[in-house]
Amino acid sequence: GGEPGRAGVTGVAGGEADEVLILEARNGQMTDSLSGAALVPVSPDLYKVRGADLFVRANRTASGATLTDSAPNARNTEYVRVADPLPARDAYVGLYTSPELSADLRIAMRGDTLVVDRGIRGTGALHPIYRDGFETGSGERFRFTRDSRGRVSGLTIWAGRVRHLRFVRSTKAP
Repeated sequence: GGEPGRAGVTGVAGGEADEVLILEARNGQMTDSLSGAALVPVSPDLYKVRGADLFVRANRTASGATLTDSAPNARNTEYVRVADPLPARDAYVGLYTSPELSADLRIAMRGDTLVVDRGIRGTGALHPIYRDGFETGSGERFRFTRDSRGRVSGLTIWAGRVRHLRFVRSTKAP
């Protein structure tokens, strides 16, 4: 058996196409915090996702640990630990435009909370999950992008079947 976090991989990890895997120790076992599924230790570095034909393996490297998930008839995804969220959330505040939808989103601070203002659909809090990555209470994921100088230049949204919906930061006043 193994103890939660024994492989040194609890925390947030990012994969290809901005997939996110968040593992945490909860009630004495490692859990995928996004799905709530428990990871059952098969060996010290291999975990089976309870209720699914999916495995997560911890791979130790000189620079830390990575995770690889695998399932029958599917391509493996490798996840690398990502940095903690930035404390300066005001860097994300602004107006963002989707050329694809001809629509705007406003990102604002309400007290200490970063929010997305969807106009008549209301506002929603953005909870940090990794550097430049946030999630709403309804499961939408926002990943802010940066230019070559490190300035926030846009964002990408994943929400249900909507994936990689891009918005660019507008020069218009928010």
